[in-house]
Amino acid sequence: MIKVFVFLTKLVSKTPLSILYLVSDLVSKVILKIVPYRKSVIDKNLEVAFPDRSLKERKRIRRRFYSFFSDLMVEGLKQVSISPEELRKRMKYNGYEAIDKMIAQGKSVLIINFHYSSWEWAFVGYSTQAKHPMNGIYQPMSNKAFGDMVVESRSRFGATLIPMNDTYNYLNDNYEKNAFALGLFPDQTPTARKGYWMDFFGRGTPVYRGPENLAKKFDLPVFIIDIDHKRQGYCEANIELLTDTPNEHENGWITEEFMKRLEAKIKITPEKYLWSHKRWKHTIPNDLPENQISKRYPPPKEDKIDY
Repeated sequence: MIKVFVFLTKLVSKTPLSILYLVSDLVSKVILKIVPYRKSVIDKNLEVAFPDRSLKERKRIRRRFYSFFSDLMVEGLKQVSISPEELRKRMKYNGYEAIDKMIAQGKSVLIINFHYSSWEWAFVGYSTQAKHPMNGIYQPMSNKAFGDMVVESRSRFGATLIPMNDTYNYLNDNYEKNAFALGLFPDQTPTARKGYWMDFFGRGTPVYRGPENLAKKFDLPVFIIDIDHKRQGYCEANIELLTDTPNEHENGWITEEFMKRLEAKIKITPEKYLWSHKRWKHTIPNDLPENQISKRYPPPKEDKIDY
């Protein structure tokens, strides 16, 4: 059954984007008015993030989020078969030349991306324009047929996808002799005890410090991709160097910088963030080690959100 689904997915992905976006517009209305996808989670997240905005304003953000989320789904579908020429037309990049130069000199780099705007296209499209593709870390899926299709769609233009559990082995084997760019999406929610706790939208939030740990261990320059959504189906990605001397910064600085930049980005265009996940579902443990708590952005002590 899954193999049939994969076959149909690949077949439907060949539909022109103009038609897929019409389907997206319809789907967004369905999940807004008929089957409101994770409405309570979205509303609570928006209430926490924007307590000073009116209920009417937050409802407007939710409505626009559903439209963005529907576009994201059809873009993921189209990604299975989209041509490099069309992706280059729709995703513009500024600043990747600095990364290409470092890799050409034998220096591997980390590139941090967020679950903001068209993040899938930002990852896949990079390899259609830069001289050196952006490799990525992924969590293997329990369903192999579907998981293989996702990996194939993300690696179509030369990227290497590395299973999460093999990350350190891959870096140990390759970062000096085969320089590369490694893309990471660190803005997910770790467990309360494994997370690095800091203020995010005025609430104590555990975040991943994995990119920072990798950068320090392997002395990797860190870049951030900042995506500007121009209009439906068109984005511009600005790539900026965060640091090329990760070990000269105090512990936590890299993590805090990319999370605070994400927060600032969300405040400008909030509907482009993935509000449907339970971002504030943990309470900070009382006995958490000090090195897991931000000093620059100490986490407030509010309890977790009751989703």
